[in-house]
Amino acid sequence: MARMLIALAILAAGALGSVRPAHAQVFMSAEQEKKIGAQEHPKILQQYGGVYHERDLDAYVATIGGRIAANSNDPKMGYTVTLLNSSVINAFALPGGYVYITRGILSLANSEAELAGVLGHEIGHVTAHHTAKRYDRAMATNILGALAGILTGSSAVGQIAGLGGQAYLASFTREQEYQADQLGVIALARTGYDPYAQADFLHTMDLETSLDAQLAGKNARGSDFFASHPNTPDRVVKAIQEAKASGVAVSARPRLRNEYLTHINGMLYGDDPKEGIVRGRTFLHPDLGFKFTVPSGFTIQNTPSAVGARAQDGSLIIFDIGKSKSGSDPGRYLSQEFAPEVKTRAGRIETFSVNGMPAATTLVQVQTQQGTRNLRMVAIAWSKSDMYRFLCVTATNRTQAMEGPFQSTVMSLARLSQSERKTAKPLRVRVVTAGSGDSVKSLASRMQFDDHREARFRAFNGMDANDVVKSGQKYKIIAE
Repeated sequence: MARMLIALAILAAGALGSVRPAHAQVFMSAEQEKKIGAQEHPKILQQYGGVYHERDLDAYVATIGGRIAANSNDPKMGYTVTLLNSSVINAFALPGGYVYITRGILSLANSEAELAGVLGHEIGHVTAHHTAKRYDRAMATNILGALAGILTGSSAVGQIAGLGGQAYLASFTREQEYQADQLGVIALARTGYDPYAQADFLHTMDLETSLDAQLAGKNARGSDFFASHPNTPDRVVKAIQEAKASGVAVSARPRLRNEYLTHINGMLYGDDPKEGIVRGRTFLHPDLGFKFTVPSGFTIQNTPSAVGARAQDGSLIIFDIGKSKSGSDPGRYLSQEFAPEVKTRAGRIETFSVNGMPAATTLVQVQTQQGTRNLRMVAIAWSKSDMYRFLCVTATNRTQAMEGPFQSTVMSLARLSQSERKTAKPLRVRVVTAGSGDSVKSLASRMQFDDHREARFRAFNGMDANDVVKSGQKYKIIAE
């Protein structure tokens, strides 16, 4: 775990990528595709928190997926549609008809037709064998890399080529995206949904990812969906063109907005409580009974293995929990267990106390792909065997400025009281009906966020800057 934490801090960087035409030959058979999907399925469940069962949403999603699959270009393939218990905004597919969608995607969709469009897009990737082609590409790249390594006598060449193959698996080509959009729109029309919903969902995704970029102080898009499904401005336009080509008039088909919102009303939003809860700049874990607060300007991202918080200047705080063989001596833990591979470069170990718990810290300088970085490492003896660990990663010219804010984060680590553990409830999607006097501002004020409530409300409901709420219409907010 310690080495993984150090690696997270040091190796946050981009990846190599490559493309090939969408019509490239698929080497594997249908049976091989099914076998690969079946082998990878349990890994996907483990990585994404398993199946989300609340309110029978998994059955609802599977039913819609089944309708779309029946009207796809390969209805006889046999599909497994899974709703994942993850707040990550993503949808993807594996070879052999394994289609996945997260509850994070469900929270952004605004109608059943939009959800059907997402599923149709992913099923389109399957029926066009895009997932199989990516897998073949990765295998071919690894084979070429191995051959290059043999010819040059360099194992590094093979490793670099292998990295390129893995990166290829992370994204589709633009041509493949267009084709999946086209197949998704066709399936929507065949199933009886409004085919224009496909373009509307892409627009909502665009609003959400632009907001995320704004909140993170970046221009780049940060959505996992767009990381694996490259977005271009003309994708929405092309989706509209495909909808027109279907011969269906605008608004001639149902969206089933109210039915959809009824299904997702009360759905879990954000992190699963068993993995902890984010409230603004504070992270709470009711099950383990602790909390801490990151500095102003940092955005928290929770994962099953660690909690990360990033600032606009690139400074990074990482928290996780390690098991100690050194008992409750955090100084010895730092020097012997936390990061033994960098201990020769570590500075003096200082001991102190955090809310009555023994703690120790040291500063280490490392070389990364982004240049020299300082790691401020802290270990806190939470119990006889558990060490709660913080890492603060900064550029050398930002280390001094970050010392105070990082220290405040470390010192904020505290045990939750019994009442705090009981009242720490997760956020959920709540559907409300706009009254005659309601506005974007009034409904957004009910969003349980500390900032940018109106911008979040608009993105969440797929509303542009000039759109207004309509009396009697249902909208989504986020609240306990």
